[in-house]
Amino acid sequence: MLLLLSPFLAAAEEAHEKHLKIDELPAAVKTAVLKLANGTKVDDIESESNKGKVVYKVKIGKKEITLHPSGRVLRMKTERTESENKTGKGSEESEEKGGKKDKEHDRN
Repeated sequence: MLLLLSPFLAAAEEAHEKHLKIDELPAAVKTAVLKLANGTKVDDIESESNKGKVVYKVKIGKKEITLHPSGRVLRMKTERTESENKTGKGSEESEEKGGKKDKEHDRN
């Protein structure tokens, strides 16, 4: 019976999300979040663990920010409103790129 459950247990260990309060964040992440928020209310904070790697996802207003445990911003995405979706304006997204393939693509 344990053999039948093994694939399900492995999948459950691969990705894990946990909602957090700002005081539960590592110091570097907390400092970065407070700086990014700049006085704006932080709407949601969660840690996400996948295959032993942890990132922190924060929602501040329309921004969804993914941070490395060191506090470095890995990705910042701004949600569009319905009117911005129709015009194609108002979208702002930056994503840190890594890896050889991405760097080669950026040169072309």
